[in-house]
Amino acid sequence: MKFSGKTALVTGGGRGIGADIARTLAREGAVVAVSARTESEILKVADEIVAAGGRAHAFVADLSQPDQARELIGRAQAAMGGLDFLINNAGVASSSPLSKL
Repeated sequence: MKFSGKTALVTGGGRGIGADIARTLAREGAVVAVSARTESEILKVADEIVAAGGRAHAFVADLSQPDQARELIGRAQAAMGGLDFLINNAGVASSSPLSKL
């Protein structure tokens, strides 16, 4: 497994490319935090990862809000004991607050 022992946060992870990235990272051994604005979507992806034998967390966050972006990073780090990768896949117009942290 390529990412065994690593942690990853995938924004925009509730569907499409983000969900596929989250599932792939988990299959390769990473503990994955899935984030998006829609709780039902990220819970579904996290549940799929866990059902397949992986480890996942789901965090609702609106990354167009800088305070929620900062809070997301802290929550993901606390839940997973650190953060090795950030996949900033969220569809935010202009620049994401995550790029300014």
